[in-house]
Amino acid sequence: MSKPALAEPAAEAATPSAAPSAAGPDLLAVRALAARAQRSVFLVEGAGGVQGSGFVAWQAGGKSYLITSRALVAGVLRDGGNTVFVRRGRSFWEADIARADARSGLALLRVHDGIGRPLWRGARGVTDSLATGERAVVIPAGPDTPLEQASVGAWRNRSFLVDATANPLNVGAAVVGRRGRIAGVVVAVMPGGGNRVVPVGRACGSIRTCR
Repeated sequence: MSKPALAEPAAEAATPSAAPSAAGPDLLAVRALAARAQRSVFLVEGAGGVQGSGFVAWQAGGKSYLITSRALVAGVLRDGGNTVFVRRGRSFWEADIARADARSGLALLRVHDGIGRPLWRGARGVTDSLATGERAVVIPAGPDTPLEQASVGAWRNRSFLVDATANPLNVGAAVVGRRGRIAGVVVAVMPGGGNRVVPVGRACGSIRTCR
């Protein structure tokens, strides 16, 4: 059963590690938009203490639907379970695993409460697209977790790498593009460096019905 959210003091999202003087006004604007989006990114706890991130993609019928990486819920599904916990600060909710798709590497969680501003409204919400060489921002869970700017690498098998760090919380994290809109989902942190990102549009037909 879902736990009621506890009142939390308003907190500003962490500023990326690079000094403001090192970025142009466009990147600073993207950072500001990404910091706002971070309020919709939550900590996801799977089996065996596995932790990562997930973001509120849309809401329907009073429920919140979060997109995350299938890797975070794979252990739960393997054990025959169907629920994980979603946290933000001292507040937590039980989430059903609504769908999981091995091909795209994405999973959909359903929380029976409205817990955040959706980042992908509508069946075909507005998104950013990313091209090789562009800059993106990886947004893991937690208001105290730094946002991270990263360069988009070459596309391969309908996904691409960004040169973000091997932060475990990056798994399931939202990735936004130059306009601060949702662009992708980190599905894996690679051992040799970099994060593998799947475009959020791949959720259509795999974990979301898009018309």
